[in-house]
Amino acid sequence: AYAAKWLDAMEQQEKSLKPYNLYAQLGYGYDDNVRLEPLDNDDLYADEGDYAALGLFSGKYNFINKRKYQIGAGLTWYQTRYAELYEYDLMAGIPDIYGRYRLGTVLLGLDYIPSYYWVNAEEYMMRHQIKPQATWNVNKHLITKLSLNYSINDNLVDDERDGDSADLFLDGYILIPGIKGVVLAGLGYEDYNTENVDYSYGQLKAKLGLSLTPLWDITLVLSGGYSSKIFQDFQGDTSIYPEKREDSKIRGSVSLSRNIMWDWLGVMFEYGYTDNQSSVENYTYKRNVTTLSLTASF
Repeated sequence: AYAAKWLDAMEQQEKSLKPYNLYAQLGYGYDDNVRLEPLDNDDLYADEGDYAALGLFSGKYNFINKRKYQIGAGLTWYQTRYAELYEYDLMAGIPDIYGRYRLGTVLLGLDYIPSYYWVNAEEYMMRHQIKPQATWNVNKHLITKLSLNYSINDNLVDDERDGDSADLFLDGYILIPGIKGVVLAGLGYEDYNTENVDYSYGQLKAKLGLSLTPLWDITLVLSGGYSSKIFQDFQGDTSIYPEKREDSKIRGSVSLSRNIMWDWLGVMFEYGYTDNQSSVENYTYKRNVTTLSLTASF
């Protein structure tokens, strides 16, 4: 869904050079296995279901807004509030300072993203990210994007989880001619290192998605992903588990959205499924999340 929005926003900005972009979402849904994803505490889940309200705001503004280059800043704010499992309430503040430079058919970018997370209104984690990227418009139907995301993670609850990570990803976007549709495919690898080697891992990731508007101006987005995670030293005298930990995760999601009353106002239904299998039984889980939201974009 975000890939489709990104491509549409990029196309509109190319036409009008609009200096700003705003998006807001307010929703309510049910999570049958509450977790602190996508943060790094993979073992922290309630194994209980609960209803939750969520809010999302994201905005960007280009202070320098030329056709060939842009410099700007943005902010994303995300929050969930559970009806009963309030100890899992999550808030995230994610600023973004960025620069873009167009060189022919290639768009070069650099982002600095300091992000701050709270759980149950208490400090949880601070993360600094530096993200260079290059987007190549191969032709009018194909776009590729290569990005490197380097992060420094300060876990404010558990110092043993402090560390850094490097995530290299290659994405491809195919614009379907004749309809407003996009096919997305991506492949990447993440190297995650922490103070306690038990939490360090290497992870291979793949994703596939489709966005199109088949009938009645309803946008359908299907997406899926697979990841294989191998922990470096999850065994031995320093670990509470004797065997090596290896995880494989399958994700799938579907969303239906449509504008209502005005072009900027919409309604969206989302369903997401996660199945994580682990060689250490405590880390095996399944999760279903359903959400109905109002959205606004400018």
